[in-house]
Amino acid sequence: VTPQLFWQDSRGKGVSITSTFDVAATETWLFRHWVSAVEDDVSEGLDWTTKLTAFQSVNPKTAVAWSVFASGETEREVPLRDYGLEIRYRKRILREWFFVELLGSLSYPREFLEEERERNIGVGIEFELQFGEWPNRR
Repeated sequence: VTPQLFWQDSRGKGVSITSTFDVAATETWLFRHWVSAVEDDVSEGLDWTTKLTAFQSVNPKTAVAWSVFASGETEREVPLRDYGLEIRYRKRILREWFFVELLGSLSYPREFLEEERERNIGVGIEFELQFGEWPNRR
């Protein structure tokens, strides 16, 4: 659990609390619950986000992450702003420090009461390079 006091140009002053809870179920499965709550000058009530992720190790170079999420603000006209799911496929390529992630998501956002929730499909690609000395690096 991580509490934090802050001030930002875009959000003003505020306080946040974040919690991460991990469970290693087997050698190939890790489950993580992440939740964040923020009270600041621009939020309408408490701004919250929660995400439950199942990480699956396929082999030493490949992994998959399956997530469900929701977010909202307690005093908005639509308190549940967004919910959905996401899948990420991660693979180490070329070198031990270079990774590529392919991701897809499906969410149902809504800001105002007069709006209908419509399907929002997301696709993406991410590259990650890790730097520094690690115990098993040569």
